[in-house]
Amino acid sequence: MNNQENEYINRLITIREKQAEIWKEQLMLEIRIYCKFLPLNFDQLENFISPTNYSPLNNTQKAIEMKNKHYKIIQEAKRQWLNYFLNIYEIKIQEYEQQYQNEFI
Repeated sequence: MNNQENEYINRLITIREKQAEIWKEQLMLEIRIYCKFLPLNFDQLENFISPTNYSPLNNTQKAIEMKNKHYKIIQEAKRQWLNYFLNIYEIKIQEYEQQYQNEFI
């Protein structure tokens, strides 16, 4: 093979290696989701969505409802973050696939 062919093959290999790295990261996140062991940055949501300090002294039922609502808000935010991260991985994989296909044209 000549030098130009080697460069062409190396570009294709590099694109696939980058794509494989994204697949690996995506798979690791999916495994963590399955094992219910999310990355630490997901715990930071609890700092952003702080609990309400209002706690009725005479109504424990209301306090429990507020804690449950706070928990549900955090869980929904985590679900949205997970969807966001998974969508980003899919977009990156598609971009590398497009780069790979463009090399053939």
